[in-house]
Amino acid sequence: MKKVNQNNKALRDARHKRILSRVREGNDRIRVRVTKTNSHVYIQAIKDLEQKTIASSSSLSLKLKNGNKESCVKLAKDLSQKLKKLKVENLVIDRGGHSYTGRISIITGILREEGFKV
Repeated sequence: MKKVNQNNKALRDARHKRILSRVREGNDRIRVRVTKTNSHVYIQAIKDLEQKTIASSSSLSLKLKNGNKESCVKLAKDLSQKLKKLKVENLVIDRGGHSYTGRISIITGILREEGFKV
């Protein structure tokens, strides 16, 4: 890996560590973890107190071609249906060190539209 890529990854990892410490702080809300790759998007709803994934959705599981913005809308709606069955209301977004734009903001917006407190 080139030195520039290593530096960018190290910076993103440091941001993620800071974000995660704030998200987990005495929090009884469900953490929604968004993982982005070049090809796909993965979303997990994690109960931190029990350290268990209670619901998940991905562009692979829905057999979507890629993880673009249109796919993120379908993913967020799929996850919201699963969370409504579990009667979850309060969520917190773990963006994984990425900036709050693009695919992450779309997912958060859809979850808010579906009635969750984010």
